[in-house]
Amino acid sequence: MPLKFGLCTDADMPRAFEIFSLAFGHEHAYGDAVWPRHDTPAGRAAGAERLLLAKQHQPHARFCKVVDTETGEMIGFAKWDVYDGFVPEVVTEMPAQYYRDEGEKKYADYMWYEFTRRRWEAVRESGGRIVSLDLTCVDPKHHRRGAGPLFLQYGVGIADELGVDAVVEATRMGRFLYEKFGFEILEDVTIENPPEQAGQKEQFIHWMRRYQKKTTP
Repeated sequence: MPLKFGLCTDADMPRAFEIFSLAFGHEHAYGDAVWPRHDTPAGRAAGAERLLLAKQHQPHARFCKVVDTETGEMIGFAKWDVYDGFVPEVVTEMPAQYYRDEGEKKYADYMWYEFTRRRWEAVRESGGRIVSLDLTCVDPKHHRRGAGPLFLQYGVGIADELGVDAVVEATRMGRFLYEKFGFEILEDVTIENPPEQAGQKEQFIHWMRRYQKKTTP
């Protein structure tokens, strides 16, 4: 069944977040902290709302989808951030209305900062001349059909067109796809939990970078 890459519409955000929830499950502390109860109807509605707000207010963001052309089903979702000289103001706190209490929000703030801080350092150091893969996820029912490479081809193609590096915080499973597209592991990172969450699962990431391709004169 052929697949088609495209850019998301506003109406795609509920399915995009559903795919995120299905793909990440409860295997990643970052996802559970930042997007609490993401596998419930209320949590998914909140997640879709947050994605829509990001889509409408982040001009540098490219929300992407892969669709099965025979069924019309959206099977994968990705978000690339193409700064192209723009250095955004870094968000340091999560919106309070999506968390049950201050403790839950505080943990989300902590995980968000620890997970993304290398990305923001790279954006600042480059003067916004960089591309970042924020999210890529595929519905588990549609793994190994080629959706992931379509997302990577799109983003690294932009990076090559602009002549800039690309970065990503990769999971253990995702790293192999990124390595095929030229990303290198710069650092293996375990985000340790604060005392309040001691004993809970910790988040591991590979901090990866794909250096700009050198063009011959």
